[in-house]
Amino acid sequence: MAYEGGQTAVSGLLAFVALVLAMINVVGGFAVTNRMLNMIAGKNRRA
Repeated sequence: MAYEGGQTAVSGLLAFVALVLAMINVVGGFAVTNRMLNMIAGKNRRA
């Protein structure tokens, strides 16, 4: 069974959207981790 070009375009678009969402997830994870580490470091500095 051969697929038309539309199937490839849809799958490419979905792959792009998945990549963008994955990158947002990774960057957000690093940002949250950085904030948590700064909070811990701040408590250690004050003590």
